[in-house]
Amino acid sequence: QTATTFTDNGPLASGTYYYYIFAANSLACTVAPAYKATSPLTANAIIKHDVCISSIITPIDPISIAGNQTVSVKIKNLGTTPEISIPVYYQVNALTPVTQTWSGTLAHGDSVTYNFTTTFAIPVVSPFTLCAYTKLTTDQDTTNDKVCKSIHSVVGINENSLSNANIILSPNPAHDKLNINCNNIKIGKTNFSIYDLQGKKLYTEEINITSNSYNKNINVNQLKAGIYFLKIENESGTFNNKFIIE
Repeated sequence: QTATTFTDNGPLASGTYYYYIFAANSLACTVAPAYKATSPLTANAIIKHDVCISSIITPIDPISIAGNQTVSVKIKNLGTTPEISIPVYYQVNALTPVTQTWSGTLAHGDSVTYNFTTTFAIPVVSPFTLCAYTKLTTDQDTTNDKVCKSIHSVVGINENSLSNANIILSPNPAHDKLNINCNNIKIGKTNFSIYDLQGKKLYTEEINITSNSYNKNINVNQLKAGIYFLKIENESGTFNNKFIIE
C-alpha cells in the first residue's frame, strides 16, 4: 500500500520476527516483490531499546590456570533511549551463568566497562569458552546481545608456542626500557603487546620482521612499578611472559 504506517493485527506466537520494508514498483506483487531499483527508500529504522556486549575485555588469551579470574566486559547502548539498569551475564562452558546488573545511566552510543564481582576458577581443560551477554527485557534486537571467546589455559604464566623461537626479556626487572631479543623467530608480521594484571592493553605495535634475528626495545618508563605481561603473536604461535617494573 501507499501508506507509511502499518499495523500488524496478530496475534503472533512468542519469538523474534523481522519486518522487511522496501519500495515497490507495483502494488500488485503476484509472483514476488517488485523491488524499486531507482529512488528506493532511504530512511533508517529507529530502535529505542538495544544494548549489547561489544567485547570481553578480560580474561585475555592465554591465561594461567592459577587462581580465580575476573570477567570484564564492555556494554554499549545502540538504542535511542538512555538505559538505567542492564542485566548482564557470563557463562564458562556449560556451567551455571553468573547473573548481575549494571546500574547507572548509559546514553545512546555510549559504552561502559563492567567488572563482574563474582570470579571463576580457570578450567584445566583448554581451550574453554567464555560467553557474556545482556538480557534487557525491552531489547528490540537480541541478535547482538551475546559475545563468546575461546581462551587457552596454561600452567603458570609463561607460554611459548612460537615454533623454534628463543625470546629473552632484559633487564627483568626493567626500569626505563625493555629489551626483547628474538632468535629463530618467523619472518613476517608480528604483534607486540603489553598488558597489566587486569588484562588492560597498555601498548601494542605490529612489526614486519624481515630477519630471523630481531631485537626490539620498548620504552616502559611510563609504567608504574608492578607486574606486566608481554605478548608476541605471529603466524607460528604466541609468546606470553611476565616482566616486572621497578
